[in-house]
Amino acid sequence: MKIYDNSLINLQKLELEILIEFTNFCEKNKLKYYLAEGTLLGAVRHKGFIPWDDDIDVMMPREDYEKFLKIAIKKFPKNYKIQSIETEPNYWVIASKIRMLKDTGYIQKDILKMTNNAGVYIDVFPLDYLPEIYSKKIAFNFKMIRLLRRMLWLKTGFSKKKRLRNKILKFFANFISVKKYHKLINKRMTKYNNKSHNYIVNYGSYYPLSKLVIPAHIYGDGKYLDFENYKFLVPNDYDYVLTNVYGDYMQLPPENKRKHKHTFNVKKND
Repeated sequence: MKIYDNSLINLQKLELEILIEFTNFCEKNKLKYYLAEGTLLGAVRHKGFIPWDDDIDVMMPREDYEKFLKIAIKKFPKNYKIQSIETEPNYWVIASKIRMLKDTGYIQKDILKMTNNAGVYIDVFPLDYLPEIYSKKIAFNFKMIRLLRRMLWLKTGFSKKKRLRNKILKFFANFISVKKYHKLINKRMTKYNNKSHNYIVNYGSYYPLSKLVIPAHIYGDGKYLDFENYKFLVPNDYDYVLTNVYGDYMQLPPENKRKHKHTFNVKKND
């Protein structure tokens, strides 16, 4: 799929459909959410998708996230599938997904060994809490989450990199069930949630811890920004969040780095 071609634009339109369904569902059930990562950056810098981006990310405070899963698994529109460990026995990531069930012509063939539902989707990340911005215990907990997440990928077959380290980890990964991995990871992600909620962290991101720990008031109740001619919630101080993650985020990256992250196979018309 080439950058800027019709297949990418059509994929973005389908993802936007899911985002609209998600946000309508959240408003109906009084659930808080924010646009996240590249989707947030796109809203601020482009008022929509980053032109070469091929996914949508949203975040929810842990309490809203858990409530969302509980309600949505039963009541989300029937032409969508909520993917999580509760609905997929071989679930391979620590965020949830809302997957479009209708045949759109787009499919992620590389995950078909793990699920029958491999169409267009958006990611939903939980936001957890920390009492302070950094400590050795917090850093160690973060490293353990990353290690367990990698072992989960290896266990489910999501990670196929054949480095020596991965081969060793895969050997040990096979002694624990997929469900147990999710329990272990979830326990560590929520480890500090019963303490003061001074800071918020998205453990599901790929960025280092230093870029992910944000003062809780920065998120707040959120404010609306334009995204593809619709309005969606973003963190109160989105500039703080984006600067922390990307630095000078209004500066476009070099052309050779304007690449989409995922692989969708596109059916061609006869």
